[in-house]
Parts: sequence; structure tokens; C-alpha cells
Amino acid sequence: MSRPSANYLRGTRIAPPAITGRET
Repeated sequence: MSRPSANYLRGTRIAPPAITGRET
């Protein structure tokens, strides 16, 4: 989880906007 950018990109594809929101 050191790279929020990677998590954000993955979240936008597999997870709902709610997850991407908190990841940001």
C-alpha cells in the first residue's frame, strides 16, 4: 500500500468510486 497511485488505478477498475475516494 506504499503506492496510493497503483491502488487508485486498480480501485477505479475493480472497486466502486467509494473505495477510490478513500484511497485518494
